[in-house]
Amino acid sequence: MRALAILFVVLLFVGCGSQPAPAPVPKAEEPAAPDTTAPAPVLAHEVQSIVTASCLPCHAAGGSAAKYDLTTPENLAKLVVPGKPDSSKLYQVLASGKMPPSGKLDSTRLATFHKWISEGAKDK
Repeated sequence: MRALAILFVVLLFVGCGSQPAPAPVPKAEEPAAPDTTAPAPVLAHEVQSIVTASCLPCHAAGGSAAKYDLTTPENLAKLVVPGKPDSSKLYQVLASGKMPPSGKLDSTRLATFHKWISEGAKDK
């Protein structure tokens, strides 16, 4: 579209002799594309939902695996190296398929953990 407008201006200038063509009217700016990155609160909420459904049946106070009590953000943070998912114990056990014992997380849920940890593992 822009090339067509430039061609029109050039043809108008050539066709009118030495008279300069009127300046083209600038196009209205298109709205900015929406930000597709999930803000930390949304990611934290998604992570908490996955932890609640897939981890807390065993990893809650008094559960069979209470050594890793994941009922608080502070306890979950002990298993995470913010910004480094591959160095985080939480991500390592999830990615390996060792946890949860009921079955490996699907790629979307695993990617949620990866992104959350990569972005700093913020809980708020």
